[in-house]
Amino acid sequence: QLVVDIVKKRNYHPDVLARGLAGTDTKTIGVIFPRISNLYYAELLQGIQEVAGELGYNVVLFVTNNDTKQAHQYLRVLKAYHASGVIYQNRYFDAADQEGLAASRLPAVVINRRVPAGKFYAVVLDEAAEAARATQYLIDLGHRRLAFIGGPIEDPWPGRLRLAGFKRALHANRIKLDEDLIAFGDWTFKSGYAAMEQLLAKGKQIEGVFAASDEMAIGAMKAMQAHGMSIPEDVSVIGFDGVPLGVMSAPELTTMEQPIREMGRASMRILFRLIQGEHLPEARTVFACRLLERKSCMQRVR
Repeated sequence: QLVVDIVKKRNYHPDVLARGLAGTDTKTIGVIFPRISNLYYAELLQGIQEVAGELGYNVVLFVTNNDTKQAHQYLRVLKAYHASGVIYQNRYFDAADQEGLAASRLPAVVINRRVPAGKFYAVVLDEAAEAARATQYLIDLGHRRLAFIGGPIEDPWPGRLRLAGFKRALHANRIKLDEDLIAFGDWTFKSGYAAMEQLLAKGKQIEGVFAASDEMAIGAMKAMQAHGMSIPEDVSVIGFDGVPLGVMSAPELTTMEQPIREMGRASMRILFRLIQGEHLPEARTVFACRLLERKSCMQRVR
């Protein structure tokens, strides 16, 4: 009791680094993200923080700006400070990313990236299947001249997978793919606007647009509206993510809502089990999207 009274009187706080050097759990986890300007990452971080707080862990955020060397440096910092583990998402999670994460020897969970079998634990979506569902929704509304605005094609996950899902749905419905109705952005509002401008410049009829992120979908809508087109009377638009920005657009955006916050929460729960030394039988935890029907799509009358 005397020790407790002195701790309170002197407002003492334990030295986390010293505790780490003593071989105990520092109760600190690192989160490495490529950027935080997108609301997707804010939602992920919120979910991670909620569970980390419940478990008594502190969260330290590192932003790489898609620089793998910077990510490696952050991993070295976490290792030096005896961090308990790391939640990781960076660029395309290529060989260099994988080598750096493995070399850190930190308990780790990777979010929404393709991971080699048996090497890392991951929390992901079935990207191709969810993109096919979004495309099928437009087809079921009677749209046949469909355009696609995707993320960077060099991105194996989710960039290529959402395009693959779009193509899969067209093929399943015997709709011919028109390569002129495919454009790419970088997941941002600005790139969605520019991609839609490219598509409109080709002068081809478009009945529906599937944009692989909500920000790009809203950018595409703004571009069409700038050309005097009405959404959804002229063109139906569906996005992907389910970030709060979708209800702020005009019209409100129909989208495939990722359970982003729950994916963050699941990542932290899995990481905690790894920190405790558990061996988990399933290396991948797969989540599904929810279709949010709002005002940017309508049935086409032929």
